[in-house]
Amino acid sequence: MHSAVHKRLRGVGSLVEKTKYRLWLKLRIGKSLDTEDDALTASIAGRTVTIESENRGEPLSKTSWLVMSCRGFETEAQAREFGEELRRATHLAGLCNRLGVDAGDPGEDRTMSWLNPEIVRNVNPDIRLAPDVHGIVILPDDGNNVFARWRANAQVLANAGHFARSLEECLPENDPFRSGSPSIRRAIRVLNLAEINEDPIAKLVLAVSTIEGLAKDPPWSDEQRQLIENAAAWLERVHGDREEVPWCTTRDLGQ
Repeated sequence: MHSAVHKRLRGVGSLVEKTKYRLWLKLRIGKSLDTEDDALTASIAGRTVTIESENRGEPLSKTSWLVMSCRGFETEAQAREFGEELRRATHLAGLCNRLGVDAGDPGEDRTMSWLNPEIVRNVNPDIRLAPDVHGIVILPDDGNNVFARWRANAQVLANAGHFARSLEECLPENDPFRSGSPSIRRAIRVLNLAEINEDPIAKLVLAVSTIEGLAKDPPWSDEQRQLIENAAAWLERVHGDREEVPWCTTRDLGQ
């Protein structure tokens, strides 16, 4: 009898070991995507990533909150590593498309809403209530995850195809993961916040802050110089009719 129980428990253990992990990355965008589709797929670093509204089934043109999901990870650590690179790629793609992306800071995932898990367990004890997080969530991919989320809407649209292709270019399959320096990652994130923010003064402050942050990290790499030139071009485009902007001149930013 003990032998039969042991075999049964060992069989259950083997099933648990085979359960893979699934990754979700929730992010905010400054402009909704110009498609009535409710999902897009992109091949990112050799993995298929699905892009959906936070409200499943909602057209992407109706939401300013996206959820990217990817499955098939052997371990939680593997999913976390890919998730951080996916976060970096979304920030870079958002900046390249002037979409504006806020996927949170690396390693800092913020809970947006909370529901008592006991409410769900009383209905079905096998259900796992997944946290509503701005950033990365990693859970066993066993079909027992349920999300509780808030609805958000926007009207300004961005090209959905361009965004998906930029994601693929920012993290291609055959390239090793390139996290980049912390200063580069911060600069890309701040410039994305500038794209999202509707206040022109706030945009200006964020752009100048980006340049100041990059300038404090010599010697400058080619990536840093390119970011500085892009920020200077943005200032020139938005405030080119003014001789000076606070703290600096647009002419100085190009140097």
